[in-house]
Amino acid sequence: MNLQEAIEGENLEEVKRILAEDPPCIDETTKDGVPLALYAAKTGNVPVVKYIVEYSRASMNTVDPDHRTILHYAAMSGSTELNRYLVEKVGMDIIAGDKKRVTPYQIAWEAGHKELLSYYEAQVGAAYGDMYQNPIRTGMFPDPSIVRVGEDYYMVNSSFIFFPCIPISHSKDLIHWEIIGHAIENPEWAMLEELEGGRGYWAPDISYDNGRFYITATYRLNDTGTVYRKQVVVSSERPEGPYSKPAIIDEDGIDPSIFHENGRHYMLLNRGAHLRAERRLHETDFRGGAPLLWRPETCPGRPPSAEKRRVLLSVFSRGRNRHGASDYSGEKPGIVWQLRAVSL
Repeated sequence: MNLQEAIEGENLEEVKRILAEDPPCIDETTKDGVPLALYAAKTGNVPVVKYIVEYSRASMNTVDPDHRTILHYAAMSGSTELNRYLVEKVGMDIIAGDKKRVTPYQIAWEAGHKELLSYYEAQVGAAYGDMYQNPIRTGMFPDPSIVRVGEDYYMVNSSFIFFPCIPISHSKDLIHWEIIGHAIENPEWAMLEELEGGRGYWAPDISYDNGRFYITATYRLNDTGTVYRKQVVVSSERPEGPYSKPAIIDEDGIDPSIFHENGRHYMLLNRGAHLRAERRLHETDFRGGAPLLWRPETCPGRPPSAEKRRVLLSVFSRGRNRHGASDYSGEKPGIVWQLRAVSL
């Protein structure tokens, strides 16, 4: 009898004998590549698993080819006693995901192990049906910007040199997302020819005002010329588009964002938090730049649009992270602020 057969027969005495005579055999795997220590947990046999954990050379960092841990296999067994031992005595994680993000909690839920689910819920502090998986989106969705309009959420992401440009996604709950369109779908407007990898459309921002959606992004050129970055703006009455032909702002900087106030539109750029004047954002006559309204100096003053208003401020971090509201005072010289004016 070999170790796998002893485990399958749940024969503790044979498991002890085999491991005493041949300690390295615990590192062997089944024909499916499952390490024998994990395979033992699938049986739900507490004495066998405890002996392997406490007296063999098995490592609890061992995973199978799908990156599943010993607790994943214990969850398959449905044994609450075994799972309690592995969680409370060994320190295994109920919500550790495999390479497909499947957790022991999910395995128990799909198998309908009610007693085990009750134990997991008590340990985690939430029912499985009330939880969601991180990351909420897998794949390439960098630099997210989200706007809420009514009960709907819309997200845009950087697309770099890929076409169509700047994906637009929709969600009702901030967890389940579906791509509904792109900001630039006309190849003649994309301006992607000859751009190197990593260039193209960076850090887009989506906003909404008076029945219209606005998307702005930095258009990053190659390093071969004298101009490396410009800003683009498109708009549409529908979140999925089609969007207008990109308007170009010949202004250096990154991480543009647009805010809207009383029918006027302002752009904030990450080059000392420049505040740019209103332009007709649905038109394409931006070339030549926009008037500079405000830029913080060593001791920044109050920006013109903040007079008699409360402004939302956050220390600059990637462009549009907003951590809370406070009155603008310029009390921290040298810090670049993210700003959005809000009427009282």
